[in-house]
Amino acid sequence: MSALFSGVATELGLQVILKPYDNAIGRGFCLLAGLAYPTFASLRALDGAADQRSSQNASEVRKWLRYWSVHGTLTAAELLLNKSVTWVPYYHVIKFAFLLWLQLPRFEGAARLSRDVLDPAAKQAAPLVDLGLANLALLFSNPVLAGAEARLQSLAAQFPVLEWFMRRPSGRF
Repeated sequence: MSALFSGVATELGLQVILKPYDNAIGRGFCLLAGLAYPTFASLRALDGAADQRSSQNASEVRKWLRYWSVHGTLTAAELLLNKSVTWVPYYHVIKFAFLLWLQLPRFEGAARLSRDVLDPAAKQAAPLVDLGLANLALLFSNPVLAGAEARLQSLAAQFPVLEWFMRRPSGRF
């Protein structure tokens, strides 16, 4: 009987001590599993693809592109449901396991979700997205906005950091 109370007291004590930190610890593990390692692996896949044009490297790049597509979609959903998901018990443990499921070659969860859910949704939404982008292009071709862009470029030229952000990939404004 005393051993039972001792075990319960120990468990309760650990929960009281760690409770303020479990959110931070869980978020840390999710950041490592969901962002840090995939970023490293994506950069390594891109470097490998640049060095040699093999189908294995192309497959790796495709794998990580699918992962980032799924991760971005889930991050957007998580932001929309932010208040709801915080009430889910062991949310960060579930999220950590899910992130591993997305990445691990044994499961290839990101490829499955991308193929079965995101790809069909993207194909269905493509005409609407294309129309929205065409409307934005028309909006930004307005002469008033062209004048504003010129003024913004002259302002950015005074601050090297801003100028760097304003430059096109070619190095020119």
